[in-house]
Parts: sequence; C-alpha cells; structure tokens
Amino acid sequence: MHHLLYFNGTGPAINEMFGCPCNRCNQNIRLANISVSLISHDGAGNTLHHVLFDAGDGVAASLAQSPWLKHKNGRLDQIVLSHWHRDHTLHLNRILVANYLRGHRLNIHPNPRVPVWTRSGSVAWLDDLYEFERDQYMTVQPSGEQVLPGTLIDPIPLPAIPDITITPFALSHFSADFSLDRETYISCCSGFVVQGPTKKFVFFWDADTTNLDWVTNPQTAEHQATLDLLSDADGLIIDTTVWIAKNERARYQHLSFPRTVEIAKVLRPKVTMPVHISGHPDLPGHGAWGWTDQDWQENGSQAWSDQGLPGRFFVPSIGDELEL
Repeated sequence: MHHLLYFNGTGPAINEMFGCPCNRCNQNIRLANISVSLISHDGAGNTLHHVLFDAGDGVAASLAQSPWLKHKNGRLDQIVLSHWHRDHTLHLNRILVANYLRGHRLNIHPNPRVPVWTRSGSVAWLDDLYEFERDQYMTVQPSGEQVLPGTLIDPIPLPAIPDITITPFALSHFSADFSLDRETYISCCSGFVVQGPTKKFVFFWDADTTNLDWVTNPQTAEHQATLDLLSDADGLIIDTTVWIAKNERARYQHLSFPRTVEIAKVLRPKVTMPVHISGHPDLPGHGAWGWTDQDWQENGSQAWSDQGLPGRFFVPSIGDELEL
C-alpha cells in the first residue's frame, strides 16, 4: 500500500472578499480553506482509504475534483478535525451528504456514518453547529482528554492502514479554546504528526502565538516529548497568516512569518510550508497587502536564504502531493 498527502486547500478564513481591489482577490482561481487528504492507494490507480483533515469552505469542490477520488475511487473513510471553527468545518454538510448519497444509495464504498475524530473540547460545538449532520451522518470519536497546549495526545486509531500513524498534539488557538457558553477556557485545538513508512509531516494549524512558549522554551517533560516528535520532519505545514504583525510580541490568533521562522529554527524541517496565508490582515500600505501565493513564495524564499534557515521554504497549492 502507498500513501500520500493531497492539498484540498491552503487558504485563510476569508479566501477572497467581494469589492476588494487587491491582487489576491482578483486572481480568478479556485481557493479553499486549509485541508489535506491522506490517500492510501495500491499504486495502480485504486484508492483504498481516505482520511480527510478539516472541511472548510471550498473543500467539497476540491474533493469532487481530486484525481484520487474520481468515480469508483470516491470514498470517505474518516474525518479528522483540528477544531470547530467554521473555516475548518463549513462544508461538513455537503461532504457528508454527498458521501451518503454516493455510498449508501448507490452501494459504492458504503459508509453512511463517517467516523469523525476531534478534541473533546470541540465536541459540544459540533453538537451545536452541526446537530443534524451528527445525528445523521457522523460517528464522533472525541479524544477523551483535557491536556494543555504542547502535549501529545493518543494516536488516532487507523486499523485499515497500520503503517500510518497520526499523533495529535494540543495547540492553543484562543478564539476556539472556550466552552460553548464562552465562559470557561478549555483546550479544543490540535495539530498532527503524520508518519508513514519513510516520511513524517507536521500539521501546525491553526495556532496562536502563545504556542511559541512551549516550542522555544519547553518547561515540562511533556513539552519536550512533543518537540522530539515534531522535530526533523520532512515537512512542516504551518499557519502563517501575516507577513509582519503590528506588534510581534503581542498575542495574536494566528502566526506571522517571523513567528514561523522561530518555530522552524527549533523544529528544523526539511521543508517549511506556510498555509492560511493572506494579504488582508497586513492592511493597505503594508508591503504584504494583497500578496498572492507567488509573492509569498518569492519573498519567503529570499528571507529563508538571507537568514540561513533550515531546509527550504515552499508555498503549497491545491492539488500538490506529498509522498509518505
């Protein structure tokens, strides 16, 4: 069995804004929120297993157009959600209903209730936001823990693909880390380490800037164990929403390019791949306002070279593949 990661989307919460004159919003290309599919195949064009990471805006269209999910290969075996925010769950209805119609009624890879793994802190939000989908099409598998950011979580069971390991780790993403009544702090979000027979990739999205505390200055044995697993990966897919934050020492909901640099220095991946990038939070008049992915690629690669950073810098696109 062979395995790969396929990018269904790489974009931020708002991919494009109507009426915006910037270059990014006027590219006229397909965009989608950050999402990756783990595809297992036999090497002869047959998809044998599909694990979907996150299901935000635009992801349903990406799945419909994926070469790995066409016709008889269309299947959905498991969903893994990093957290409950809409830009990571918005297309759950479209994807789950399509899976039901194709699989249950046409008897093609029948799987009417898809297993969905997420942090226990996100389950109440799913119940509130997607009550119908949970009742009809999902079997929710909560993580069953309440650990703090920087801590490893038990690997997600994958009985059909034993040569793949998906190990979640708790991340801080403060606007998502609250109970349903928004009164109590709970840890709701996770990143993932995906290990295959020969390669390892780290998903470090969505992440607020307090995660640097445990990355750059680990305080516990749990922090160090997490860093050991995240280090020296073949690829680090990381939230890099802005080029430069207004105040790099303040707490922000997402990472900036300098914060990504700090994390890459510690984790030393072979390739650092920014996602959730946007030209909008940088605001008009700032150098990064309206940047396209190509602008990010050129400026990020130059900065990588100038600073002598580990590995290389690469901005992924929808349809890019990473062999596991």
